[in-house]
Amino acid sequence: MRHVYPTDEVPHLWAHQSQSDARNPQGNLFFRDSTIYSYRTSWPLARIYKHAKRGTLVLTNADKYSATTAGHQSAVNQACSHLSSAAVPQCVIGDGAHTEKQDHEINAAYFQREIARLLKESQRALSVRAVDWRVSASQRYCEDALDYSAFFGIRRKVPAFPADEFDAARERARRIETPDPVRDAAKIREREKRAALTLVKFEGRCRDWRLNAYTIDYRLTRAEREQWRVLPCMLRVSGDQIETSQGARIPLDHAPRIWALVQACRSSGRAYEKNGHTEHAGSYAIDSVSAAGDLKAGCHTIAFAEIERLAVQLGLAPLGIAHG
Repeated sequence: MRHVYPTDEVPHLWAHQSQSDARNPQGNLFFRDSTIYSYRTSWPLARIYKHAKRGTLVLTNADKYSATTAGHQSAVNQACSHLSSAAVPQCVIGDGAHTEKQDHEINAAYFQREIARLLKESQRALSVRAVDWRVSASQRYCEDALDYSAFFGIRRKVPAFPADEFDAARERARRIETPDPVRDAAKIREREKRAALTLVKFEGRCRDWRLNAYTIDYRLTRAEREQWRVLPCMLRVSGDQIETSQGARIPLDHAPRIWALVQACRSSGRAYEKNGHTEHAGSYAIDSVSAAGDLKAGCHTIAFAEIERLAVQLGLAPLGIAHG
């Protein structure tokens, strides 16, 4: 069995638990069973927990270490985005210097501390948007705390969402933001101008990426990487493999079977859902194909138009669409 994969594919293999272990060529990103690590086993990035009745929960490491590890964390979070997850300081329960009970206490205190921090920041915020962002983040911590306690069967009071305090912070920010139609119009025009420039820039990069003339790497700024991640998932041929813009790879010879499945869903008007018989794309299980032909596999959602574009390129579908 193969054990060495490109860096951006290792998190996907781990999230799907396609095999018991794998690493990248540099050896600084690897997983063993349910835990994935950055550089060494003392710095786990995340662990997948499974329970017969409670399902699956991924605990990701909330701590920070280095720029490279931050890149690993981002890739891991993306790869497991289709699973329930919570970011905590102790993502490996009971295997370190603490007991399980101590790890649970550390994680519970973390949820409370982060909610309190976000509330304090919102009370100093100068815009409603800044408050709303912290409200959303605080709500996620409350939800994570509930999921965490339910999954591990912890009987403790989870932190309550401080709705009244956030409402007061929002009202304060609203008073500070005195409406000014002239000023706001200028901001809107500037924002639209930046968005248009970004779209033009990434349209060229998308075209170059599909032609194997552009590689996503850490030379991109953090903002550029985030913008790239929210673009629709793209496909390209790379040697004897099909590569996604999110870093997964499948054998090229799987394309005819997957294209046939997509065509069958569209022609019948009936969606495919993973059940007793599972269709695979390389190491990855296909979760669903909609009646419109959109495919979902783990964190990947690939629009029919992108699948059809590649099918035309491979000669599986008649020429009749524009190439990006």
